[in-house]
Amino acid sequence: GIVWYLAEKSGCMMPESDYERVMVREWSLFLATDLYPPFAAQYYLQWAGIDASDPSLDVFTVTMNARYKHLDEQLADHAHVAGPGFSIADVLAYPMSVLAAREFPQIGALPNLRRWMDELCERPTIAEAMSWFADSGPGLDKVPEAWTKRLKG
Repeated sequence: GIVWYLAEKSGCMMPESDYERVMVREWSLFLATDLYPPFAAQYYLQWAGIDASDPSLDVFTVTMNARYKHLDEQLADHAHVAGPGFSIADVLAYPMSVLAAREFPQIGALPNLRRWMDELCERPTIAEAMSWFADSGPGLDKVPEAWTKRLKG
């Protein structure tokens, strides 16, 4: 919602054609509802040191891999997440994709995802935002201890 509003209001990162606008919304929703949850769960379970034989890791791994493969297939046919032009969908997808590629080698090996990330990291605003994240962004080491205790039981 809010990112679409800001993109519309600013006139930036939202295509002009109705079809392309729908694609931006569709891919933004896919990222928020289908890709981010299994990635976040897998990332947190790995970070929390859950035993690798835990079946929950398999569920999240399989789901995360399938969703990133779907994104990779989209990027095989398009320069950007939602089509030919850079949009808010790219901004939403980039940080979680970079983190996933860094933490999970099978994600980093997806060729179209890798091409897209390499191209986006050359954009000055993307590089600036990601450098802030690397230097100052919230890290999982700052997750409240109570969360970790609850998860590990």
